[in-house]
Amino acid sequence: MYELAAAELRGAEALDAMSRAGDRLLAEEHHPLMRLQAVAAAASLDDRPFAAVVRRSWSDLWDLVHARSGAAPNEVTAFFAHEALATTKAAITPPPPH
Repeated sequence: MYELAAAELRGAEALDAMSRAGDRLLAEEHHPLMRLQAVAAAASLDDRPFAAVVRRSWSDLWDLVHARSGAAPNEVTAFFAHEALATTKAAITPPPPH
């Protein structure tokens, strides 16, 4: 998703495009909760192989965002901190009544 969003962009424009793509994904009803569940499961010491896959996936995402944006490591960390906060907020916000 991040790679497609950034396409041929670089720098701040790529980072902004990736952020907007993340926001669109969070608008999907069940996605934020699934992301939190994956992180919680990865933190579990009961399933080390799954935890390793999730950690590797997050590391690969960090590397991708860093490479595509050219942002400094602290900026990439801030990008993912925002993503984590937005995911948590989306997961705990009740859906609007139907």
